[in-house]
Amino acid sequence: MITEIYLDETRLDLSGVTRSSTVGDLVDAVESDLKPLRRFIMELWVDGRNEGAAWKDGVAINEPVKRYGELRLFTSDIDHVVLQGIYTAGEYITFICDLALNMTGALRRGSGEIDNHLGAIIESTGEMVRTMDALYRCGLAYGIEVFKENPVEYYESILQNMSALKDARLALDNVLLADILEYEFTPLLKEMEEKVFCRRDM
Repeated sequence: MITEIYLDETRLDLSGVTRSSTVGDLVDAVESDLKPLRRFIMELWVDGRNEGAAWKDGVAINEPVKRYGELRLFTSDIDHVVLQGIYTAGEYITFICDLALNMTGALRRGSGEIDNHLGAIIESTGEMVRTMDALYRCGLAYGIEVFKENPVEYYESILQNMSALKDARLALDNVLLADILEYEFTPLLKEMEEKVFCRRDM
């Protein structure tokens, strides 16, 4: 079976692909050529099926290219993706701070869905950190100044706050929970946003 490989809508020459080459080998080679153009592979389609957002960790990436009838690689401009990521991280911070403010008020009043709010804060914080970490690594790889400071310096404090919030909730100490949210966690996120974020446009 001859594998047809497309980069966006252009069919690629298969001369450099051996029988033992994996899809990952192909992706690495193509992305190496794309890097000077400030583009990278955003999506992988295998035999008409989109491998999804986590395609680089999927099964297909380690399979031989020859196993498939058609591979389609779709690219994106790195600057556009970085801008999207910065916007997303900023939206996470705004959402988390707003939710923390609402939860603090509810805790002070002795009402509200504490567990649902706390779960949303913890989950959103995890997504925010993953987004910022990916942006930082992307900036290093492509020479883009994404942040004014390395966001990694804030991760330990964020994790400590997450642990303290969980402990306070397990102890049913709503006063401590509200205090951590109001006086430690929210100010930490706002400080990080002010000191770390470089710009929202390029």
